[in-house]
Amino acid sequence: MRYGLVVLILVSSLVPAGSAVSAGSAVSAVSAVSAVSASTSGLELSACDEQFGEAAQCGWAEVPENRAVLDGRRIRVRVVVLPSRSVQSAEPLVMFPGGPGQATPTLIPLARQVYPRVLERRDAVFIGQRGSGESNAMNCLEDIAADPALVFGSLWNRAGVRDCYARTLKFADPGQYTTAEYIADVAEILDALGYGKVILWGGSGGTRIAQAFIRENPDRVIAAVLDGVTPIDYKMPLPFSHYAQRAWARVVTDCAAQPDCAVAYPSLDADLRRLFGLLEKGPALTPIELADGSKANVLVHTGDLAYALRGILYNARTIPRLPAEVRSAVATGGLSFFAQSLYDRSTALLGGGVISVGLHFSSYCAEDVPRLEGVDVGEETEGTFLGGYLVDEYRGACELWPVAPAPSDWFRTFESQVPTLLVSGYYDPSTPDEAAEAVRRNLPNSRHLVVRNLSHGAGFTCARGAVEQFLTSADLDGVTDDCSDEAVKFEVEHSGA
Repeated sequence: MRYGLVVLILVSSLVPAGSAVSAGSAVSAVSAVSAVSASTSGLELSACDEQFGEAAQCGWAEVPENRAVLDGRRIRVRVVVLPSRSVQSAEPLVMFPGGPGQATPTLIPLARQVYPRVLERRDAVFIGQRGSGESNAMNCLEDIAADPALVFGSLWNRAGVRDCYARTLKFADPGQYTTAEYIADVAEILDALGYGKVILWGGSGGTRIAQAFIRENPDRVIAAVLDGVTPIDYKMPLPFSHYAQRAWARVVTDCAAQPDCAVAYPSLDADLRRLFGLLEKGPALTPIELADGSKANVLVHTGDLAYALRGILYNARTIPRLPAEVRSAVATGGLSFFAQSLYDRSTALLGGGVISVGLHFSSYCAEDVPRLEGVDVGEETEGTFLGGYLVDEYRGACELWPVAPAPSDWFRTFESQVPTLLVSGYYDPSTPDEAAEAVRRNLPNSRHLVVRNLSHGAGFTCARGAVEQFLTSADLDGVTDDCSDEAVKFEVEHSGA
């Protein structure tokens, strides 16, 4: 199965509430968890093994796969709590994963390493998204690292999708693995743990989950962080073409404003067109290095090049090299930088099962692709380097992943007074500041930080302090923007230029 997919990544507040622990009780988080465990049927927490670190509490929640079917199949959902180090814990932080398809517990190292001050004050709660990780995962792994042909030629291999669906049917109903069902799981499990009000953190696709949770539980959320914002009415993957093109245009503009870059690459946009022109007569045989250090040749198609460029724009560490690499590829005809980037990214995200492919399909095929019916994709994507490639690929996959479309009113926008901090990276090719501003219009009590020299996941670097401060205090007035307003510094020299 060809898993060329680039998946996005990565939310929450806390108050132990209910009969087990009430807000304001002078009790440690660890004893609070113990008290909850004793009074909760089917959900008991105990010390985790070493994978989640010191003091982590682990357990399993059983939830109905289909809430409309009495006595139907029940599935196990992984639950992890990092107890706060405060004697009197505040409302818990609930973190939502991205993807769709990322396993929620993979966010635990993020919480520990990036936002440690939050854990001093709040429990952090990680509720597995059904269909991912250890929560009845709908995953179909292929050895991408050893077989690079799985990455190139198309985004989704149709035979592989068909086989994955057939295997999934043996243990799951793919139509029950939607955002709505996950939100219902989260609310029930928070109740079982004795938590009342919460603060949310969502990253990328997780921002959509966070928005839906706020809408469906308006009195439960005290504050939220949305990092890399996906609007709830987004029709993925249609907007990705426009947003990736805009990210590239910003690279071109900023290169022109940097004197040495402007001199070295005076026709950068034209160079990119020439680069795609190299593939007009067919795919190019291109050498890459595999994960084991061996060499291989792969056939790079136009869609592969476009998808690779989009993936490179995700990463603020690779963006500075783009002008030089584009120019070098045009001059030499070599596409190794782009092919290698696509292979490495796909191997890291999908080869090890970080993203559950089945859950990814269940989400897209129920919530997004059906709403593209009647859309003039050619018109919407005209003039972009991605064109209609992603839409075509997802439509083809969803024909082989039959699930019922989500109700149309699920995508309704809403207004909320919940204090919300939105974070965007200036070069983000899929969840840009433009998308965040669309959401912010309905969040009057919000603030939007745009990090000028970063891309996807901007809240983990220079905006980290602002996010950590807000997650700790739930007060926008205390948030300071310490990020530079300078553009990326582009590399000008390249050995192949």
